[in-house]
Amino acid sequence: MKIELLAIDKIKMYENNAKLHPREQIEQIKKSINEFGNNDPIAIDENNVIIEGHGRYKALQELGYDEVEIIRLSHMTDEQKKAYILAHNKLTMNSGFDMEVLELELEDITNIDMEDFGFDFEEIEVMGEDIEEVEQDEYDEELRETNIKPGDIFQLGEHRLSCGDSTDAKHIQKLLDGVKVDTVYTDPPYGMKKEKDGVQNDNLNYDDLLEFNKKWVPITFDAMREVGSWYCWGIDEPLMDLYSNILRPMKEAQKITFRNLLTWDKGNTQGQMAKHSRMYPIADEKCLFVMKGVQGLTQT
Repeated sequence: MKIELLAIDKIKMYENNAKLHPREQIEQIKKSINEFGNNDPIAIDENNVIIEGHGRYKALQELGYDEVEIIRLSHMTDEQKKAYILAHNKLTMNSGFDMEVLELELEDITNIDMEDFGFDFEEIEVMGEDIEEVEQDEYDEELRETNIKPGDIFQLGEHRLSCGDSTDAKHIQKLLDGVKVDTVYTDPPYGMKKEKDGVQNDNLNYDDLLEFNKKWVPITFDAMREVGSWYCWGIDEPLMDLYSNILRPMKEAQKITFRNLLTWDKGNTQGQMAKHSRMYPIADEKCLFVMKGVQGLTQT
């Protein structure tokens, strides 16, 4: 296997790379390169498209590298490339650490901060213990002032949480940090007049609710990959309005493909059976499932 030097601007990202590389991980890779050096060549195909090493490529770019070490994997078919890209990422996720050995190894590392590379010592300590019983934490129910403001981002392991506004594209862009998502799973206000219970925008009448939905729905599709899946829960009337006035025009414009109207059978009835209610009891909830783009029948 031959290692070559190649100008970094000649390397191309694989556009359908399924592995996520959030900002926190890129920073960890940069710290690793600064601490230990760039010891892992990027694997590319005969067209200079990355097969393995997307995270390292981003980190090296940000560190200002002009040339990087690469290996060429030009012996694979297109199908093998796709399979290897997925397999290479998945195989590293198929096993964890021997926690006893890990703790011993970390104890011997005193001059390098391993938290820079994602090791959480409190989490490791807990994982190493045999927890027999989970007790409820004591907590104060009193509401307290906070300095959290709209637009703030919280990194929770591999996940990102935003205090934001789903109708504000800038908030969504900041949250995703350039990453396109595979799936949108959303449960917007139903118009059930539950704002007193903390459900914001739930007191809107159906016309105003439709206008509200027209603001956030396009933003979610802009945030998705080309073949992303989109799920939206709701009750009958607002969900029908959303489909008829927002999704159906997108379908006719060949921007989305309608897949299914899913039904959650809750197994028990809701609503009033009294004569004055003039309604049948509701025992289900609906979910619209569509895909971005024009999609044929597929099992994936």
